Amino acid sequence: MSEPTGTKRRRTGSPTSSTTTLRDDEANQGPSWSRLNALIAEAVEMAKLVKPTSADDAAVQQAHKLTNSLLNVLPGRIKSRENTAQILNYEYQKLLLQTSVRALQQHIIRDPIDGWEEQGAMGQEIWDTLIDWFDLIWGELTEEDVNLAVIENCLVVCSNALVGMYAIDCRAELSESEPTAYLCDEEDNTICDESLSQAIVWMWRELLVIAASRNQPTKSILGTINRLGLTDKVCALFRKGKEEKNPDGYTFWDAHWTDDMKEAAAKVRLGFR
Repeated sequence: MSEPTGTKRRRTGSPTSSTTTLRDDEANQGPSWSRLNALIAEAVEMAKLVKPTSADDAAVQQAHKLTNSLLNVLPGRIKSRENTAQILNYEYQKLLLQTSVRALQQHIIRDPIDGWEEQGAMGQEIWDTLIDWFDLIWGELTEEDVNLAVIENCLVVCSNALVGMYAIDCRAELSESEPTAYLCDEEDNTICDESLSQAIVWMWRELLVIAASRNQPTKSILGTINRLGLTDKVCALFRKGKEEKNPDGYTFWDAHWTDDMKEAAAKVRLGFR
């Protein structure tokens, strides 16, 4: 039997075909904040529409459980780069350390024999700048909303300053005046007690563990550590068992770790293999 003239066939599913295609495209994009936020917004709208009954109790409990799981894995709000950099006075400290180390190197080259006293004083000023900034960086690193990319940049400046100080032999024996970095918590429990050089290596490890425990990326941090030639030293600060010191004789200084940090540290350590 032929169709009446003017009658059009309706394609099954045509009203939703564009929506289906859009969702397929989103699914193919992979994980992203825009996709996650779109899914959450859709879930919120659906939650407003469903009317639970006594028979739905198990499903409601599951919805609450999934919501709590989502909140647990979401990273907290993060300060902007500008905010964290301002708190740490990053640009000023970077310029100060780079200029001071360069001036020290030039002085050593210009007067390697008789200039040792002045060079010792210049070195002491650099040590003082580094140790004061180290304390400030650690305080900011422990904040939940810290921008870890800025912390990474700060540690790069510190690491480069240390390399620069020891790049040229100096009669002032700069290593003898290197300060000890001491950190403690509110109950006076020691968090770290090492020479500044080793403490900065330790803080690189802390940055890795904190980033991993907060579900933030660690690829950039690992790459920077490798470029600085610190991979072996940082890796050696991850405890493999119940040993009290690492092969180089350094204390691990990990007693302050939370359970989340311990779990994250185990995963990070495996990434070094």
